[in-house]
Amino acid sequence: LDQCPIGHPDRTAALTNFAWACLQGYIHKNLHLSLFRDTLTLRPPGHPDHPLYLYHLTEALCNRFEQSDSIVDIDESIQLHRQAISLCPEGHPD
Repeated sequence: LDQCPIGHPDRTAALTNFAWACLQGYIHKNLHLSLFRDTLTLRPPGHPDHPLYLYHLTEALCNRFEQSDSIVDIDESIQLHRQAISLCPEGHPD
């Protein structure tokens, strides 16, 4: 992340890769949700990749729910899944 400071065009990709590594348990496992949230702010509503980054966050929330049974996590995941689906009309490639 030091090589991709805020404003760098590859910052989102670097944050996403780091977040997935955390989610998989390779490093700093508890950071993954905040990293996915950070990447989502770099792809705000209206950005073509926004639904994809919503999906990344939903997967991280589902993963944490599976480990902790936190209803808050699964509720947020469902809400964000619905939001992502609404952004991808029928016939959308994603």
